[in-house]
Amino acid sequence: MEQIIAGVAVENVSYHFDILYGYIVPPELQHKAQIGSRVLVGFSRGNSKRQGIIFSLEQPEEGKKYKKIIEVLDDEPLMTAEMIELSKFLKERTFCTYFEAAKAQLPTGFNYKLNVTYVAVENNGKAVHLSDDEQKVYDYMLDKVCYQSKKKILSDCSLPESSPILEKLVAKGLAEKNIDASKQVGELSVKTAILTQKAEESGALSQLTKKQESVLSVLRDVGSAQVKELCAVTGVSAAVVKALEKKELISIIDSNVYRIPKTEYVDTKATRDICLTDMQNKAYLSLNEKYKNGGGVSLLFGVTGSGKTSVFLRLIDDVVADRKNVIVMVPEISLTPQMMALFKGRYGEKVAIFHSALSMGERKDEYRRVKRGLAQIVVGTRSAVFAPFENIGLIVIDEEQEHTYKSESSPRYHARDVAKFRAKWHNALLVLSSATPSIESYSLAKKGIYSLETLSERYGEAVLPD
Repeated sequence: MEQIIAGVAVENVSYHFDILYGYIVPPELQHKAQIGSRVLVGFSRGNSKRQGIIFSLEQPEEGKKYKKIIEVLDDEPLMTAEMIELSKFLKERTFCTYFEAAKAQLPTGFNYKLNVTYVAVENNGKAVHLSDDEQKVYDYMLDKVCYQSKKKILSDCSLPESSPILEKLVAKGLAEKNIDASKQVGELSVKTAILTQKAEESGALSQLTKKQESVLSVLRDVGSAQVKELCAVTGVSAAVVKALEKKELISIIDSNVYRIPKTEYVDTKATRDICLTDMQNKAYLSLNEKYKNGGGVSLLFGVTGSGKTSVFLRLIDDVVADRKNVIVMVPEISLTPQMMALFKGRYGEKVAIFHSALSMGERKDEYRRVKRGLAQIVVGTRSAVFAPFENIGLIVIDEEQEHTYKSESSPRYHARDVAKFRAKWHNALLVLSSATPSIESYSLAKKGIYSLETLSERYGEAVLPD
């Protein structure tokens, strides 16, 4: 089989030494090792295990020596071609590493953590000098036989976590170190009961109790149901459901469910038709034409209360009708509930939410919903710009002048720059909305680099203050 070299972005590499490091893809891993997949590799002279992401696959250079990829962590690529190119863009623009740029695009729940464990190795009569503490730890590990975490070993031996004793034992050949990768947050699954073919045969239904018959009756009506719900509806215990499984009348499977963030309230009036003023309609028609003709960047410059939200809601209706995806960003978490109430009321389950106040499980599941096409609109703060859509039609940045769109940790990106990259990639329209736009955006709009739509009057009978 032809030898393939993976260009891998390795974690925890200094920016000055950050390149794509070449690793041989072993033949048994070639079906899984794809661009965008995460891998486990040996790095530096100590060959310590580190995570990495495959950025390229190419032929080996003649005469060059390569290490092998140890393990491929994903069954299918986690990162798309767009995400890989965006990582390169962020590295060049913000002076971060490839891995930092890639990691910024993924919610925390997708990260792997490396678990370090140790086990004792028999001395076999070798003369090795050990301190009292080293001997105590070594004797403890010999008794335990199996691999154990550093924290547990040192804790049980009454030593601080900072103690280097385990590494000293490894250096002396008296212990082995192992590193495995595990998911920080797993998928949430529930037990689901479904009818089997045997349940349809009349002869198989003899000698059933009334409770068992009630469970089968419900399943005939609904097809499948979570075991907990089934017990609640029929008033039976889980043992009754288990008995039906033993009789092979039902199958119980684990099915994944999504942890969807709760919305405090939903705006029930949000579904009504939007009536635009002449000025709003002019801005809407101009933006809609730009959206249909390959996108670009537009500044929606409207005084407070001029109805900018109504304009881009009409635009979102058009994009959703075209079966394209939408990202709407707000500057603060405090604004997200009111925006979610509006969007949930208008678009229902098509909406996903991205912001830092969500739990790790909620962040992961919202990301999964978007990636699997179960949501068409993402509403959120700065991180929403990385929503894993494959067919974006519109990106809206509300209050685009706010400083919260700039990341203060590496990579120090501005959401507006990322949005412009993504809009260009998808031939989408980026709308920057503000009553007080940034000097940069306003200048570019005045020069004609961005299109400029102006709303100079308040909506309805509202008047501007003196």
